[in-house]
Amino acid sequence: MKMTFRITFEIKMLILVIFLYPSCKKDKPVTLNPIIFNPDLAYETMTDYDGNVYKTITIGTQTWMAENLKTTKYNDGIDIPLITNDTAWSNITTPAYCWFDNNSTNYKATYGALYNSYTIKTGRLCPLGWYVPNNDEWVTLITYLGDTVGRSCLVGIAGDKLREKNTFHWTIGIIGGLGVNYPSNSIGTNESGFTALPCGRRNGDGSFLASGSETYWWSSSVLSSSTYSPIFVGDNWCWTISNKCSGVTSNYDFSKNMGSSVRCLKIN
Repeated sequence: MKMTFRITFEIKMLILVIFLYPSCKKDKPVTLNPIIFNPDLAYETMTDYDGNVYKTITIGTQTWMAENLKTTKYNDGIDIPLITNDTAWSNITTPAYCWFDNNSTNYKATYGALYNSYTIKTGRLCPLGWYVPNNDEWVTLITYLGDTVGRSCLVGIAGDKLREKNTFHWTIGIIGGLGVNYPSNSIGTNESGFTALPCGRRNGDGSFLASGSETYWWSSSVLSSSTYSPIFVGDNWCWTISNKCSGVTSNYDFSKNMGSSVRCLKIN
């Protein structure tokens, strides 16, 4: 009888482990936490062609969306192609969008959509009365927040002022130097109301990266010339916030079919 009990108990434990293992293995949320806006600021709202309603915030002389764009249509009602297949995404040379991990249920409401740069170039992505900001307008935002564009993001301050407060969505970053890793002290204050979230990106090969740690927004500005990297001429610039530092950086060395987030700016 003792032997029979022991075998039965071990079988039950094995079944329990098998049942629990899949839930332990998951590393992505089933549903993202709601966005945490700054309760001390006055937000307004705007609506896109799809009927999505967004909070907006005035920062200095500019009025920005306080959420990432999630429209599936241009402002004239024409559908934007949804591309989920990795190979198709990597080869496309026309406008397209997707959701992070191809999962609209998990990511649409909070993180918005990821668009390739061909979509930005149409000039019809943002709702009427709004547009994709250029580099000068990103600089205006960053300098208004007391930062200097071009200095190391490790000593910048605008990123933390733009970032959603605390770590409901942002993971704590790790800064590596000379083989030493230590936690970053970069935690958002969202004093601007911009409420930046770590939406990650879709690489040119179709893979997804950096959800929870980085965010990328397209600029309408393109690289006009480059002595060192002529292959990137004509590529749109991107503005980035990372959990590893407190500033904001700009980059151009991404493929045209990288999938990035979009924040629209209101026409004054």
